[in-house]
Parts: sequence; structure tokens; C-alpha cells
Amino acid sequence: MRVAAVGLIKDHFLRAFNAAGSLKKDDPFLSTMFLRTFGPILFRPDPPDLFGDVLEISSLEESPEPARLSECLSLYLVIFRRDVNNLVCNTRLVCLILITEHIIIRLGYGIKIW
Repeated sequence: MRVAAVGLIKDHFLRAFNAAGSLKKDDPFLSTMFLRTFGPILFRPDPPDLFGDVLEISSLEESPEPARLSECLSLYLVIFRRDVNNLVCNTRLVCLILITEHIIIRLGYGIKIW
């Protein structure tokens, strides 16, 4: 269910991004508010200590979290590729740091343990 929720957010972002000019102006999905609201929720493992010392690869494979993280990374890619005017991210660096800090580094740590 959480994977589908991320997909719905991505669909709404794309719909807002493809809307006519006047509709884009007031859409919260095309503002920095989008990442301030959804970023801390979406772009982190759930639970936050998912890639801690005690995680077994088999328990990760059985959980829906890999699919959710994959969908979140897909959303990030869509934002990064489509938001060339920095409507959502103040700068691309902010987006990159957000993803790197919350997912990539933790995932790399988990891979080292396995």
C-alpha cells in the first residue's frame, strides 16, 4: 500500500508539471513546499534504522520496503530530470544531499554488512 502511495504522489507531480501555465503557478506539488512536506517522509527508510547492524538480508527481502525505496528513487529521478527550473528544489544540490544522506549512504552501509 505504501508503494502505491508513492506512485500516486509521483503521478500527481507529473500531472502538475504537465499542467497549463496558470495552473502550475499555485500547485503545491510544484513548489519547495513539496519536498518540505513529503521529503522527510518519503526519502528515508522505514523504519529509520532499517539498515542498522541487526538487519538480515532475508528479512529485508520479505518486507515491502525495497519496493517502496525503489519507487521513491524513481520519484526522485522524475523530480531531478523534470525540475530543470528548480521549482521543487531550491537547487539540485539540495535534492541530491537529501537522497544521498537518507537513502544511499544507509543502503551502502547495509550492503557492507551483508
